[in-house]
Amino acid sequence: MLNTYRDIIGLWPSHRVMADDLKCNHWAVAKWWQRDSIPPEWWTEVVAAAHRAGHTAVTVDLLAAIAAGKRKEAA
Repeated sequence: MLNTYRDIIGLWPSHRVMADDLKCNHWAVAKWWQRDSIPPEWWTEVVAAAHRAGHTAVTVDLLAAIAAGKRKEAA
């Protein structure tokens, strides 16, 4: 089940592999995992990379639902 951003990041074998797929710095991905957060400006890229890797359950709607759940927890 994909319930957290860490679950999404965990679909890749390593932070470096995800970063390579996204063409970003692997330290950025490590920080995302540490914070359990993926910045919204990266969502479409993450979805596209996940789909290329065969993870079609990853959608912008899923990422938004995770964000909404985090907001509810914080309130």
